[in-house]
Amino acid sequence: MFLRDSKSNSNDYNIEPDNCFYYKILAAYETSENKVGEYKNKTMNSIKGSMQHTAETIQRLSKMQYDTFCIKQKIAQLACGLILIYIGFIMKSSLVVASLCILFGCLLATGLNLQPRHRANKVIAAMKGNFPKTDYLFTANGFTILADDKETIPYDRLVHLGEDERYLYLYISSSSAYMIDKKTIGDIKNAMDAISKGADKNWAGPRKLSYYSLPAIIGRRMKKKSHS
Repeated sequence: MFLRDSKSNSNDYNIEPDNCFYYKILAAYETSENKVGEYKNKTMNSIKGSMQHTAETIQRLSKMQYDTFCIKQKIAQLACGLILIYIGFIMKSSLVVASLCILFGCLLATGLNLQPRHRANKVIAAMKGNFPKTDYLFTANGFTILADDKETIPYDRLVHLGEDERYLYLYISSSSAYMIDKKTIGDIKNAMDAISKGADKNWAGPRKLSYYSLPAIIGRRMKKKSHS
């Protein structure tokens, strides 16, 4: 799955963050069968992979993108929620205002994933159950979307490599990503190593709030110094 700007002719979804709290999501897809061509690479055996989308994968993609690139906004939202809750508990002048502060604070603190979930639901509703499948071919120099019959996309164009226990996320930008099902890639280790080497980046999972805790920050700085 590739997320790109609205001028693209892609047959997949488009998710563009506006200040990271707003996503403009467009759904477009081809109903015809994928055109799978023959590709070869002289320095590495070709490795195929694919992505069959479902409602669950769309939710995953939206949340992964939000967690990866909008974690600071999530922290700000959580902080505002906790502050409102605190004000509500210490306020004695007005019970109504105190109750409202606690209410809105709880909504902010517990609704950290409402934005990506809401946008994903819009895409799911627009698809009406017609979820697309995309086939990929990975080589030493880059990867190709077989259905689109396009030129190979070099790995050095990738700005971020994301993964979870089931999928790979190849980001062209903070708002554009290809999603691939790990179990469809025959040689997953070789493919991930080639992508990581070509992009000169390490694979990373979604950033959680604990990523910005003081112990985690100190640990990363100490690790960086030890490698310098």
